[in-house]
Amino acid sequence: MKRTEDHTNSELRRLQEENAGHLAKLAAYEMAKALSSEAQQAADEALARDDGAAGALEVARDARANAMRMAMELQSTFDALVPYFVYRTVLEQELEEKRAKVHEAQVEVKASRRRYHDAMDALEVLSAELQKANELAAAARVMAVAPGDHHGVLNLAADATPKQAKKAYKRMRGNLDPERSSAPDAAAAFERLEAAYKALGPPPS
Repeated sequence: MKRTEDHTNSELRRLQEENAGHLAKLAAYEMAKALSSEAQQAADEALARDDGAAGALEVARDARANAMRMAMELQSTFDALVPYFVYRTVLEQELEEKRAKVHEAQVEVKASRRRYHDAMDALEVLSAELQKANELAAAARVMAVAPGDHHGVLNLAADATPKQAKKAYKRMRGNLDPERSSAPDAAAAFERLEAAYKALGPPPS
C-alpha cells in the first residue's frame, strides 16, 4: 500500500510541475473572481447605506470586467488543464479503491483471527469435556472389575507379560490420578490400579 501511495503522490507532483503555469493562471483567475464578488458585495452594501455607492459600483464593475477578461483569456488554459484534472481524479480514485480493499482485507483478517480464537476456545472446552468423559469411563471400568482381578483392572490377557502390565499402567494412570481426575471413584480406582501393577508389573529394581 505504501508503494502505491508513493507512486500516486509522485505522479501528482509530476502533473503539478508540468502544469504549474496553467495552475498559476487558474489560481489568479479564482482570486480575481473572489475580488469581484467582494467588490460587488461592498457596492451593494454602499447602495443600501447610500454612502459612496458610485465609487463602489465603479470598483465592482472594474473587478467584474477584469475577471471576465481573464476568463476569456484562460480558455486555452482550461482546455490544457482538462487532462490534468481527469488524470488526477483517476489517480486519486484508484488510490482510494486500493485503500478500501486494504481496509476490507484488514477487517477480514481481524474476523478470521476472531473465528480462530473462538474455534480454539471451543476446542479447549471440547477437549476438557472429552478428558472428563475419559476419566469417568476409566474409573467406572476399573470399579466394574471384580476385586482382585488384576488382569481385568489392567485390561490384559491372563498370559500378559510384566512389560505389558507396565505399559497398561502408564496408559491408565493419567485418567485415574485422584489429584487430576474429576471422577468420583478416581481414588478407589487408582488404588486398584496400583495394586494390579504391583502384582503384575516388573519387580522393583
